[in-house]
Amino acid sequence: MCGIDDLDFQGRVSFVKTDVEGFEFEVVRGAHALIERDQPSIFGEFNPTWLRMRDEDLAGELSSNAALGNDVFELEEQRSANWRPKDLVGLRRLESPFAAGYENLLLLPRAGCGAAGAAGAAIADPPG
Repeated sequence: MCGIDDLDFQGRVSFVKTDVEGFEFEVVRGAHALIERDQPSIFGEFNPTWLRMRDEDLAGELSSNAALGNDVFELEEQRSANWRPKDLVGLRRLESPFAAGYENLLLLPRAGCGAAGAAGAAIADPPG
């Protein structure tokens, strides 16, 4: 098995999406150099049950990612009517100390941490 850092990307990586049943932080750890260099936005399904099975500490990992310059958001899904599929999506900024019950998370480079951070801030905190 190889990590993302072992791959030879020719350009800047701006977005990483993971859904690997509890191995999300393995992916993040295997992309440390890429994340440091390119500061991509990262979206993943960080399922608490799978993470516990893998002895991963969601709250600790989120704290580490926040310390590295990422803002953490939870994707909130809602239904506009009981009979409809989930169709309303919003982002809720999470603050440290983090809990362990989140699932669909978006890690955005903090504003001021490169171009992706500025774009992330504009998406997450629209004016007005």
